[in-house]
Amino acid sequence: MCPLTRRRALRGVVGSLAFLAGCSGEDSNGGASAWPTTSRPNAETVTDPDAAVVRLSGEESAVWREAEGTDENPRRTRLGNEFLTDARAADSLSFAADAENVAEARSFLDSTDYDAETVYVEQTAVGECFRRELCSVRWTDTEIRTRYARRFRDVDASCETDARDTVAWFIRVPDTIDPDAIDGYGSRYGSDGCRPPGERRVDGREDGDSADTAGTAASAVRPVAPAEAER
Repeated sequence: MCPLTRRRALRGVVGSLAFLAGCSGEDSNGGASAWPTTSRPNAETVTDPDAAVVRLSGEESAVWREAEGTDENPRRTRLGNEFLTDARAADSLSFAADAENVAEARSFLDSTDYDAETVYVEQTAVGECFRRELCSVRWTDTEIRTRYARRFRDVDASCETDARDTVAWFIRVPDTIDPDAIDGYGSRYGSDGCRPPGERRVDGREDGDSADTAGTAASAVRPVAPAEAER
């Protein structure tokens, strides 16, 4: 169990008071639903969070954790959604030899203060001609959500419209998250830039309505296939 910080204790008091007032705002769908526009009790959001990203051409894993196996046939556990809560967990990761920005990602992990911070890993597929800009991360004690803006890659980047790459984001959350308590996660992206969470566009939609993926912790801990690819 993670230590109970002063901020978590205060958040627990506030959440209890909100529940007693009949304003908890929780929905019954858990991680399978999109994050509502109204604030959830105890939810915290960081815009433009500290992060590092690794990219690999093709749909193979850019990062994984070695599992038990033989020296000749080591087993790999693909990371889809993962929380790194200490340096030992970060050191156990392996990266594809051809992946971009591995040294930067390693340095990012090494510089994280795991006594006060958690690194959230989100690995997925992206259209070869696109990149993403991380807008924000939002979390409670039981859920975590990310938002991205979709961008075209530089004009000198060679790409095919029907091809996909794999990207792994390492997002620094300024809180000590208990992975066992997380039962829902999701990610959204839009094409019109980063906006404050909940701000609506001129067409009445929320930023990121063009795509929304959500899941539960049960699907997060097993190997998952690349998803949410832009075309």
